[in-house]
Formats: sequence, structure tokens, C-alpha cells
Amino acid sequence: MENVFFWAIQKNRSSKLNRYAEEMAQFNPQLTIHNFVEIFVDKAFANMNIVSTKVMRFYDQRYSLKYGLTADYFDYADVLVDPYLVLCQKNKTNTFRLLSVEEARFIFKCGLTLVERPFANQDPIAGTEEHRQIAIDSLTRLMAK
Repeated sequence: MENVFFWAIQKNRSSKLNRYAEEMAQFNPQLTIHNFVEIFVDKAFANMNIVSTKVMRFYDQRYSLKYGLTADYFDYADVLVDPYLVLCQKNKTNTFRLLSVEEARFIFKCGLTLVERPFANQDPIAGTEEHRQIAIDSLTRLMAK
């Protein structure tokens, strides 16, 4: 039963991230990096509010007990790297910093820490305007020229 739960969470997460990747491919090249970050942080916040923090914590705890913190635990964000790098090339605002594949991978994993983990860890500011601004400002600084 637990493996079915793990599978369902991973499938849902993968589906959402693939949808984000598709939306990146359609992102308006006339919009700035700040617009990009703001839009995707808001999308992530909306998705985080759909899943109960108790479910997120239960998944983290049960998965970690069973498998430990595997080396690929946060690799689910890697699906965003290639579409983002293509978006950097297409963007016309000169606000997107060109990144290497590895730097983009690390920044998206950092993004998980900034956006997702406060929800999963039931941090008191999770989902607040303060949290939103921290995520937007931090990710913009990491990704902007």
C-alpha cells in the first residue's frame, strides 16, 4: 500500500512539473525574468495549497524511512532545466542570465527549498506574502543578469 502511495505522489508531482515545462516552452519572450519567476512561484504556491502539508510530511517521513535521502531525491525538478535553457535563448528582454545545465539544475533544486520545503516542513510563513516575496526575490537574483 505504501508503494502505491509513493507512486501516486511521484506521478502527480511529475505531471505538474511536466506541465510547468510545457508552459515554459510557451512563455512570452517579451516578459522579464521577474515576470517569469513571479508567474511560476504563484503557480507553485497554488499547487502547494492543494496538497495538505500533513500529506507532504507523511510522504517525506515514510519515504526517508524506507529509502533514506537518496542522491536523486530532488532530481524531479530536472525536467524543468532544458525548457528553461531554451527559454533563456528565446527571451528578448535581456534579463535572463544564460546558465549552464549544471547551474540551472542547482538553481531549480534551490527553488524547491525556497518554494516547496516551507510547505512540507509546516513553516509558519509558508504560503504567506512574505514567503512569496522571499522566493521571488531570491530566484530572480539567481536567474537574472
